[in-house]
Amino acid sequence: MEKPVISLSACSSYEPEAVYKAVEAACLAAGFPHISGKKVLLKPNILSDVPPERAVTTHPEVLRAVIRFVRKMGGTAYVGDSPTIQRSSFTGKKCGLKAVCDESGAIWVDFTDKPVKVGNASTQKKKRKKNSFTLTNAVNNCDMIISLPKMKTHQLMYMTGAVKNLFGLIPSLAKSPYHLRFPERIKFADMLLDLYQTATPQFSIMDAIIAMEGPGPNSGTPKHMGLIMASSDALALDFTASYVMGYVPELIPTVKQAIKRNLSSVQSIDSIEFPIDHPDKFKDRSYKRIDQDKEAGLLKTALGFLPRRSKPMYNEPKPLFSDKNCIGCGECVEICPANALTLIRGVRVIPDYKKCIRCYCCHEVCQYDAISIEVKGTTV
Repeated sequence: MEKPVISLSACSSYEPEAVYKAVEAACLAAGFPHISGKKVLLKPNILSDVPPERAVTTHPEVLRAVIRFVRKMGGTAYVGDSPTIQRSSFTGKKCGLKAVCDESGAIWVDFTDKPVKVGNASTQKKKRKKNSFTLTNAVNNCDMIISLPKMKTHQLMYMTGAVKNLFGLIPSLAKSPYHLRFPERIKFADMLLDLYQTATPQFSIMDAIIAMEGPGPNSGTPKHMGLIMASSDALALDFTASYVMGYVPELIPTVKQAIKRNLSSVQSIDSIEFPIDHPDKFKDRSYKRIDQDKEAGLLKTALGFLPRRSKPMYNEPKPLFSDKNCIGCGECVEICPANALTLIRGVRVIPDYKKCIRCYCCHEVCQYDAISIEVKGTTV
């Protein structure tokens, strides 16, 4: 069996020509697919429409470089994403991605326009019911998907990468029910893998020039990592990215379940081919990660096994709400799949922790640092 190929191309800044050279080198080294005459959907990470310097979104210069490369290779670039709460006025203005599309001649796609229901393409025999997904119609209108994730920590999944980025193919608030149906990390990871099999990206390019550490994916701190990563294997890319971030890759839920379900042949860094630089060159043990310690004991059991508990989410840290920073926008209340939050007099959010499923959607959507996460008696 051939090893998956991951290219890591050094890039110290978002200077446009430097980014393009890094993107081109990474794509060519990783075996970029034939796209001449094809419609290519570029799926960046736009968790929320905020300025690029916050490192919440895929940087506009990375998108610009990928659009340029796609056009050079003969493809037509379509670009879109759906933030956690997508308003009718959403254009990706603050994050700069829509402007790049306009300047580069790419076609901006509204993911909420005529979404389609797509059955799970997985052929795996399961006792559980197969998931179907309501996705942007762009998955039908385009010939292939290229995932453009941002290297970031993630409170629920520990990291967000090429596979987790596909969750944005589900328009706006249609994402919330999936958190309610799959509140545990492993079950949510299995759902993401079903989505991955249903809308498999033909290629993935990760923006890791400036990543996010700490309480990601929205409230963390920018972290300079200085590289672009690319591969035709999204799972292997996420394995490598988590390794660079200092995680134990086998404990990333999507990675663990992918190995268990035979969706990935990657068992270690040594089972991946690196044609440019090895990830050890970029690995940063000082990277502020989401705590995996409570999962570490699982390595002593069968890979992917988790003991069954009646309400395991109650053992997870709670989201905590700050009256000082809250502006009363109500977006956390709107996104909460468990209806566990109440906005009092437009200025204070009251949580019901008996209903809270610890999906951290509220934490993800808050742009004002009004929601933190409880960690061993402190907050991050």
